[in-house]
Amino acid sequence: IKINNTYTYNSENETLYKKDESIDLSKKETLLLKALSKDIKTIKSKDELKLFIWNDTNTSDVTLRTVIKRVKDKIKDDDFIVSKKGKGYIVE
Repeated sequence: IKINNTYTYNSENETLYKKDESIDLSKKETLLLKALSKDIKTIKSKDELKLFIWNDTNTSDVTLRTVIKRVKDKIKDDDFIVSKKGKGYIVE
């Protein structure tokens, strides 16, 4: 899946690539990208993401934001995770 001019995501082997170089992601970071890349132009609510990543909607927002921030730190060259205030997150 071509995310933008810098990054692609291979859903078969669940790997994020910057050009041809793979980016090391933790299990939770990989699950976040997997959730966001499904139906890529759709906003995913915090609860949807929590359910997908932790199998639980009671996970704190802080924990979710921490995982998102760790991924954003790794993709800061061409960040594609966008927060939609009050709605959730989307890949743009």
